[in-house]
Formats: sequence, structure tokens, C-alpha cells
Amino acid sequence: MANRQRFVMSLVAASCVGLMAVGCSDSDTPQGDQSRPKLSKIEIPDAGLSATVEGQPLPDVDLTKFQCYNESDLISLHGQDPTDGQPGLAVNLQPGNPPKVESVSFAIDGVNYAAKFGKGSAEVTQDGSRITIRGTAESYDLAAPLTKRFEISATCN
Repeated sequence: MANRQRFVMSLVAASCVGLMAVGCSDSDTPQGDQSRPKLSKIEIPDAGLSATVEGQPLPDVDLTKFQCYNESDLISLHGQDPTDGQPGLAVNLQPGNPPKVESVSFAIDGVNYAAKFGKGSAEVTQDGSRITIRGTAESYDLAAPLTKRFEISATCN
């Protein structure tokens, strides 16, 4: 244990000597400024998302927080995820020209709606990096299903 304490103390002393030497250079510019790369703020654009259900804006969802990721095997719109009837929106597409809908889900007034796996229907159009999905989603958590028309448009780079 005593050897360990001596080692730590000598390491601390060497570090202090090294810091003092750096602080005593002849240059007017601190050494740290020359050796450290400048960091810049990276702006990540939102998806430029618009989403309507029955012709009205999707309620209680902050569309400015969404981003669209275009990967080789999936196009995914991320943001406020609809879970347990909470407001939100989730979109997954298979890349192609145009992309194909894998799933669209959203929640309104505590009811979950989906256009996937045999529920509802959806068509996709693409203009450059702008993708628009139009269709009908069906509630999947009610005994008597409800349907809602929707339109979602986003820029996916």
C-alpha cells in the first residue's frame, strides 16, 4: 500500500511540474489554444415535417423536433413516438423509387392508429428528397375500428 501511495504522489508531483512548465512559455498565445482544434456548432435540420389528420394538423405533436433518416435499408422519421395512446407520429419506409410504406402510426385522443400490416392503406410520392405519404389509418386498439385520413410530408436527406 505504501508503494502505491508513493507512486500516486510522484505522479501528482510530475503533473504539477508539467503544468507549471506549460504556463511559463515565452509565447503570448497559450499553448492550449494552438494545439486544440476549434469546435463548431453542428446544425441538424429538422425534417420540414407537415402532418395532417382529417385535414387538420396533428394535435399535441411538436413537428419541429422530427428528423428523417435515409439509410440504405430504411427511411425513418424520428420524433415524438406514439406510445400507449400518447400523441406522436412514427413512419418507417422501405427505400425505392418511390419508397414503400413499412409502417405509419400516430395517436389522437388516446386512440392508436396505424397504416401497416394489413391495417389501413398508404401511398408514397417523392419529389427529390421530399417524401409525401397519403392514406387511411385504422385504429388497432378498439373493438370497433375507426379510420382517419392522413397526409405526412417530410424532407429526408
